[in-house]
Amino acid sequence: MQIGSKRLFQIDKHRDLKSCLYGAEAIMEVVTVYELKGNFSQIQDIIGLTGGADTSMRKLDNNLLATCSILGKVTKERAECLKAFIKCKPLVDWLTESMPAGLKELKVFVDLASISAGELPYEIAKVNCLHSATTGYAPLIFNLEKNVTQNYS
Repeated sequence: MQIGSKRLFQIDKHRDLKSCLYGAEAIMEVVTVYELKGNFSQIQDIIGLTGGADTSMRKLDNNLLATCSILGKVTKERAECLKAFIKCKPLVDWLTESMPAGLKELKVFVDLASISAGELPYEIAKVNCLHSATTGYAPLIFNLEKNVTQNYS
């Protein structure tokens, strides 16, 4: 009965793998577009295991399941946010090159843009939109390391 219980556990975990696919795919898109370096083999394995009909149950080891539990926190909505971040790569590149001091320079830039926007509602709305978006995505914009050394498993 030990083998049967183990297989039921693995089948349950395979369902968990499928639920973290959104996060795995979104993260790998960020890795590709932003040319990040590091060991993403666990995430690639999850994508590979969920992509086909045949899955070797032996591949569902504890490291893979630990990675899946982290990726499970990346909901479909969060994955969509990562995809929006990918679409804005030219803006992100411009922000990181133009503002090496990060949020401090961004605040000065937004203040100057607010002054130059004057009292036109449309111009003020554009500045507020830029400020909100860049503040919300600031950790990704200004702190994304090209060489990822953190091990999440």
